[in-house]
Parts: sequence; C-alpha cells; structure tokens
Amino acid sequence: MPEGQVGDCPARLEGAEREAWAELVEQVPDRVLTNADRWAAEMACRLMARVWSGDINTGEMGHLIKLLSQLGMTPADRSKINVEPAKPKNEFEDFK
Repeated sequence: MPEGQVGDCPARLEGAEREAWAELVEQVPDRVLTNADRWAAEMACRLMARVWSGDINTGEMGHLIKLLSQLGMTPADRSKINVEPAKPKNEFEDFK
C-alpha cells in the first residue's frame, strides 16, 4: 500500500496545468491521492488544462473522464472508494 502523500505539484506542469493540480488536490476525497497516483493526477491535469483551452479531442476527453473516475471524482466512483482510516499516532513510537 502506498504510504506517501501526493505531494507538491510537479515542476514540469505549467500555467493552467498547475491550476488544475491545485484544484484536483483540493477536491479529491481525503486520503485517496498518494505518491503512487502522481502520474495519473499529472495526466488528468494536463488534459483538464486542454479542456479549459478548448483544445481537446474526443479520445483525450475519454481518457480524462476515465482518469477522473479512477481518482474518485464522480458521485458513483466516490461510493466505491475504500480508504483505510488514518492510523492514530502511537505515543510510544518515538521511543524505539
């Protein structure tokens, strides 16, 4: 299981792609995005920026919809998400 958070926006994203990253990270359900999802999230942001610019074709739109679905961004997909609750910090963990 991935344990790291999704992290900061990749430096290679620019302009509207960076805006899409910020919006995606803010809107995706809690603890769904992890470090293992960075590439999928990056591709979704690149495609979303193309939607905003009006420069996207049908195939790319299909890919975007699939990526957003996989990231739990629709009501039906959110109902399928099974994220383990955050583990409480063990107060004795630092004494190892």
